[in-house]
Amino acid sequence: SLVWLSDRLAKARLTRPLLLVVLVIMGGLLVVVFSFAEPATYDGQFTSWIKTINFTGGAFFLAATAFFLIRYLTLVSMDDLLFANQMLLFGEASILFHDSTLGDAAWWSWHFVRLFAYLLVLGQCLFVYYRMRESAHQSREELERVMSSISDFLWSGEVDGKGNWSYSYFSPV
Repeated sequence: SLVWLSDRLAKARLTRPLLLVVLVIMGGLLVVVFSFAEPATYDGQFTSWIKTINFTGGAFFLAATAFFLIRYLTLVSMDDLLFANQMLLFGEASILFHDSTLGDAAWWSWHFVRLFAYLLVLGQCLFVYYRMRESAHQSREELERVMSSISDFLWSGEVDGKGNWSYSYFSPV
């Protein structure tokens, strides 16, 4: 949520919790106040308040898409590309919400778009997990190979008071 802030401000110790608390309280108050004034649906149609909330969220998701695409083009990190795709899908789903009514094809389409976004992230997480698992397996094999090639002797070096070095080795057998 803080991707557009400068690194110094975003990494400040109190910035994230304080900003999150303020935004959650403000958003919660708005939703509570307007939920009494206007219901979520009226005759099967979503009300303008609910459409505005979703459209605003979609606009922010699309802004986050732009941020992650710019960062992907500079850093070429696959994680940034994944996040850009997820933000784009969530933004599209929020925009699709505007034209939907409860239970119609458009309503189901934005549900499937969001499901696809979640499955995309799950697939990326599984891919990263299996890649890390394979890397750990290869590292273990290499460590075992290196350890088997090292002799069983332990070497020790000491410097006496005059600055002379002396080496000795110890064998466990």
